[in-house]
Amino acid sequence: MVSPNGPITPSRPGCLVVDDELSVLSAIELVLSDDFTVYLAQTGATALDILRRERVHLVALDLKLPDVYGLELLPQIQEIAPEVPVIIITGHSTHDTVIDSWNLGAVGYLTKPFTNEELLQKAQKALLQSMWIDMSQAPVVAENSENIAEAAHNLNPRALRIKAYR
Repeated sequence: MVSPNGPITPSRPGCLVVDDELSVLSAIELVLSDDFTVYLAQTGATALDILRRERVHLVALDLKLPDVYGLELLPQIQEIAPEVPVIIITGHSTHDTVIDSWNLGAVGYLTKPFTNEELLQKAQKALLQSMWIDMSQAPVVAENSENIAEAAHNLNPRALRIKAYR
């Protein structure tokens, strides 16, 4: 399922959301669609197909999918798109899954239910870490800070407009 929220442009990076629950997909799409071209997948196989066809700059990945466990899918995602940050989203968080996610290369972890602000903050932080933001907005954010890093740490989720450079 590809969102009809418009084509990717230089100011709209692509975000692939992988979750078996249609209601979760719809809710995340609604939250992210102002900043992203959102691609939706309910299975691991569909997610890999989208990664091969589309310009994706961020992946939000559920752990429990009908065809594969999310942590088994993560290395396959990284093989296709090693530069793309992955945020794990799950309703079944354990200490082990958090540690395993980090060890396998996930850059963020959200436990359902999460707030819109938490999702936006994780998405923007992941893109900031992978340098997919429009740094021309950084001086506005940092005008009352001594440096950009401090400003990014205290970032309001909507303060920087996300920008893809690929």
